[in-house]
Amino acid sequence: MTTLLYKARSLSLLAFVCFASCQWAPRQAPSSQATRPFQSPAKVPEKKIPAQPKKSQPLPLTTQKPPAAIHPPRIQTVQSLGLKLVLVTFDQRSHHLEVIDKPKGLQSSPHTSAQAAQSFGGIAAINGGFFDPQGEPLGKVRASQGLSGSWNANSSLTSGVYLSQIKKGARLVRQKQANQKALRLLQTGPFLVEKGKTISGLNNHRSRPRSFLIWDGKNRWALGYCSSASLAELSKSLQQVPFEVFPIQEALNLDGGRSSDLWASSKLSGGGVNTRQIWNKQVRNYLVLKPN
Repeated sequence: MTTLLYKARSLSLLAFVCFASCQWAPRQAPSSQATRPFQSPAKVPEKKIPAQPKKSQPLPLTTQKPPAAIHPPRIQTVQSLGLKLVLVTFDQRSHHLEVIDKPKGLQSSPHTSAQAAQSFGGIAAINGGFFDPQGEPLGKVRASQGLSGSWNANSSLTSGVYLSQIKKGARLVRQKQANQKALRLLQTGPFLVEKGKTISGLNNHRSRPRSFLIWDGKNRWALGYCSSASLAELSKSLQQVPFEVFPIQEALNLDGGRSSDLWASSKLSGGGVNTRQIWNKQVRNYLVLKPN
């Protein structure tokens, strides 16, 4: 009996040990194949096709002309239809005309074109427009010294206007076209050449010294002097001036006779000029050529 009990206990203990061993035995680690995450197959890089070089396009043709050369001031003497013309040519892109007035009257300085140029830093000067016996301008004048005279629409001696504006530069225009508020303004006349043509009806009998302005309609200008000519003769002569000067589009008469007075520095190409005579009288205003 005792032996049987002993065997039964042994079997129970053995069963317990086997049961415990099965419960606490470490689990076998899964194979590496089973734990590896899914990976998509590697993409084959696409071959980049090199960009084809663009065909060079032909440059567009341009019709724009290069800017004309700026002509430095110079003195030229030309013969035209038997008249000798003395010209001081310049380009308004490098030089300009300043209107100089004498608000204190005829007897105040400057007394000559030479003095006017030298007093105001100019390289040349010429007498300006007409004035009455009392020394007052016959037309309107807007000068560095202020405004003088009054607008005159009744005389051929004031039918033209030299005016200078900041944006448009200088011009010669008819009085009806003039901006009376221009920076610089000088009323004078008559026109000698207009739009490249002579002016009909000008006096053809009285020959005397003449002062005048000429313009090519763009940038080239000249102060001019003729020792003796009628207005009609001067008009025809200017219309036929040789092309080497420049084609004249507009020409405007200044005060002539004993008022005519052109001066230019000897430093200019062509030598100096001084047309003043001992019998010249005092004038009211001048045009002085100065560097911009």
